[in-house]
Amino acid sequence: MTNPKLPILKLAASFGEESQLLEVLRCADGRWIAAVKERRIPIGPNGEQSQISFVFSTDSGQSWETLSAALHWRSRIWNGLFASWPPEHLEEMSWRNNRLAIVTRDPWIPYEKPILPFRLDQESYWKAVFESRSNSWKLTRINYVDYEAPDFTAG
Repeated sequence: MTNPKLPILKLAASFGEESQLLEVLRCADGRWIAAVKERRIPIGPNGEQSQISFVFSTDSGQSWETLSAALHWRSRIWNGLFASWPPEHLEEMSWRNNRLAIVTRDPWIPYEKPILPFRLDQESYWKAVFESRSNSWKLTRINYVDYEAPDFTAG
């Protein structure tokens, strides 16, 4: 019998000291997917100092490959203007319908109150789904962050 923690230990050993293993999924098809927070070099345009990378293994953790951080062209045209990408925060990660889906938020909005019409520049929660056909992420806004609302949650 194999140790179920072994793939995670091998993964953690492959990243630098400044990296942090955030979450690991073991999928029904035997695949392992992990979210790793790493130092961002160079620092992002709004001062982002870290980013999350997603890695996967199809051989029980013997080797790991990094998923592309590229946004799908449609997401890059519209949502890429307003969302921090690659993400710095991970709220949720799931594997459904053979797709990796994450929920993230973008705290690097430079204004306390939105100044653009339709609240385009307001801090938001985003859902990103990795599309293996295009090797890119499709990004959609879930909702706006409203810190003044009682017991605010994403979703």
